[in-house]
Amino acid sequence: MESPLRALASVVIAAFVGFSLAFLFAPDPTGVVPILAGAGLAAVLSPFVYRRL
Repeated sequence: MESPLRALASVVIAAFVGFSLAFLFAPDPTGVVPILAGAGLAAVLSPFVYRRL
Protein backbone atom coordinates (compact mmCIF):
# COMPACT_ATOMS: atom_id res chain seq x y z
CA MET A 1 0.00 0.00 0.00
CA GLU A 2 1.31 3.47 -0.85
CA SER A 3 2.64 5.48 2.08
CA PRO A 4 0.19 8.47 1.94
CA LEU A 5 -2.80 6.15 1.54
CA ARG A 6 -1.50 3.96 4.34
CA ALA A 7 -1.07 7.01 6.61
CA LEU A 8 -4.58 8.27 5.86
CA ALA A 9 -6.10 4.84 6.45
CA SER A 10 -4.26 4.43 9.75
CA VAL A 11 -5.43 7.83 11.02
CA VAL A 12 -9.05 7.12 10.05
CA ILE A 13 -9.05 3.66 11.63
CA ALA A 14 -7.30 4.91 14.79
CA ALA A 15 -9.71 7.84 15.12
CA PHE A 16 -12.72 5.55 14.78
CA VAL A 17 -11.40 3.09 17.36
CA GLY A 18 -10.11 5.82 19.68
CA PHE A 19 -13.33 7.83 19.75
CA SER A 20 -15.43 4.68 20.10
CA LEU A 21 -13.43 3.57 23.13
CA ALA A 22 -13.49 7.07 24.60
CA PHE A 23 -17.27 7.22 24.42
CA LEU A 24 -17.51 3.82 26.08
CA PHE A 25 -15.42 4.91 29.06
CA ALA A 26 -16.70 8.51 29.25
CA PRO A 27 -20.24 8.39 27.84
CA ASP A 28 -21.00 12.13 28.23
CA PRO A 29 -21.66 13.17 24.60
CA THR A 30 -21.57 16.91 25.37
CA GLY A 31 -18.42 16.87 27.49
CA VAL A 32 -14.84 17.59 26.61
CA VAL A 33 -13.42 14.44 28.21
CA PRO A 34 -14.56 12.01 25.45
CA ILE A 35 -13.20 14.33 22.77
CA LEU A 36 -9.82 14.70 24.46
CA ALA A 37 -9.62 11.00 25.29
CA GLY A 38 -10.57 10.07 21.72
CA ALA A 39 -7.96 12.39 20.24
CA GLY A 40 -5.35 11.03 22.63
CA LEU A 41 -6.19 7.44 21.85
CA ALA A 42 -6.17 8.18 18.12
CA ALA A 43 -2.70 9.74 18.44
CA VAL A 44 -1.44 6.69 20.31
CA LEU A 45 -3.08 4.14 18.01
CA SER A 46 -2.16 5.75 14.66
CA PRO A 47 1.48 4.61 14.59
CA PHE A 48 0.47 1.11 15.72
CA VAL A 49 -2.13 0.81 12.96
CA TYR A 50 0.30 2.29 10.42
CA ARG A 51 2.86 -0.40 11.16
CA ARG A 52 0.23 -3.17 10.92
CA LEU A 53 -1.17 -2.13 7.52
